[in-house]
Amino acid sequence: MTIHSAEDFTKIPKDQISPNPKELVLVPSPNIPWYVFSMAGACSGVVTRALTQPLDVVKIRLQIQDNPMHQMDSAKYRGMFRTGSVVCKSEGVRALWKGHVPAQVLSISYGVLQFSIFELLTKYTNPLISSIGFLKPFNNFVCGGVAGSIATFISYPFDVVRTRYIIQDHPKTYTSMHQAFKVIVAMESWKGLYKGFVPTIIQIAPNTGLQFAFYKLSISVWDFLCRRNKYMQATDDIHDVGLLESLICGSVAGLTAKTIVYPLDLAKKRLQIVGFHDYGRVIVGRAVAYSGMVDCIATVARQEGVGALYKGLVPSMMKALLTSALIFASYEKFYNFFVLTVVPR
Repeated sequence: MTIHSAEDFTKIPKDQISPNPKELVLVPSPNIPWYVFSMAGACSGVVTRALTQPLDVVKIRLQIQDNPMHQMDSAKYRGMFRTGSVVCKSEGVRALWKGHVPAQVLSISYGVLQFSIFELLTKYTNPLISSIGFLKPFNNFVCGGVAGSIATFISYPFDVVRTRYIIQDHPKTYTSMHQAFKVIVAMESWKGLYKGFVPTIIQIAPNTGLQFAFYKLSISVWDFLCRRNKYMQATDDIHDVGLLESLICGSVAGLTAKTIVYPLDLAKKRLQIVGFHDYGRVIVGRAVAYSGMVDCIATVARQEGVGALYKGLVPSMMKALLTSALIFASYEKFYNFFVLTVVPR
């Protein structure tokens, strides 16, 4: 008989297969098919993107706007709420969901790849360090970074298209996602689909790694505090966490990671639209031919002020807060749902 630790199991209500609802059947996590992680990651990505897209539109408009910090009083977009109001009044409420289709494809592909790869990596690496407990957060960091980097490389072209959709003006240069890919490749070569990739890959590894590491660490701290509080119930199952626990721990992870890497995110957005001004109409921003990540950051700091590197920080933090909370919480719920309904027993 094989003995499994508590962490290796996912709890499944016995009432799914037995008349006694109080009993539980434990299914070893190593037996969970890979497609369960993929489906859970995809569904969590769709839900999260649909709810946070307006914040993304506001954030990108603020990031692309190139007014110096001392002239922000005369800028078109000022602050999260004012920017959202201006977008709604001038373009309609639907404009808050500009670029939603490529954004959803981005979320689905990224969610599937990120969680599937992370679960696969930790499945094989955690047993190797099971006797060295303090290495587990570091292992989660590394696995999260690798998973995020691979997922980003594959899904990145959708990010470029999404950004350009959000800032394009009428008449539209891109009328569909397929047409956008064709135009970008024709006008800028395939490299146009990976503009801004360097700061993205530099930030995604620590950002994703920190999110997973802080999420797992927060779960551990939460459970430690729960064990000291007789009114709260702790769990030994990493997938059997409560909704409130997932929301709070996911939020802490997202905010911490986003704060550290934010200037790289701004550089990514500025670089993604380089070349678009040559043949398209944009609502905000001007044609600045940044030669690369370092030149972009240096130019923004020199011409607009160091504080400009944090333009759009408030909606970005709000989005990071909601995204991390929602994606982890919904992932856990979708994971358990698919384990109950899809995994053969």
